[in-house]
Order: sequence, then structure tokens, then C-alpha cells
Amino acid sequence: HNLDRYDETGKVDWYYLQGLSADAVPVLATLPDEVVECALMGHGPDNDDWLEWNLGRQRAEPLMRSNLADWEYNDAVCAREAAG
Repeated sequence: HNLDRYDETGKVDWYYLQGLSADAVPVLATLPDEVVECALMGHGPDNDDWLEWNLGRQRAEPLMRSNLADWEYNDAVCAREAAG
């Protein structure tokens, strides 16, 4: 519902999206380029050992690694977007 609201109004709760699990990364990565880094902040690659392995993080990792160089977190953009 947060992403539907963004499509309609341009407003969304970025802090909520940043707190979602790695299962949400494939959907969050579809956001427009200018705000995708706001949603994905904190979802970086993990270096878990096999006891900490998680399917959601495993699925998110290739997406994060392939796009990490393209994303540049911008405090001003994310703060403006958070303020709505």
C-alpha cells in the first residue's frame, strides 16, 4: 500500500520501507531511480555464515550487488521525500 500511495501522491514512509526484510528488496528495487536508494538504504549485502542463511537475503543479494554501484544515497533527496 505504501508503494501504491507513492504512485498516486509521491509520498511514502521511507523509514518503514527501510525496515522491511530482504524479501521486499525485489519490489523496492522497481521504484524510480531518484528514490530507490531511499527505500533500499540498510538492505546491503550480508556476509552471513551458513547458520544465518536466509532465503530472502539470498534472493536479494544478486539484485543489490548488481545495482549497488548505480545507487547513490542522497540525504537531501531522501529527507525531502520523507517530509513529503
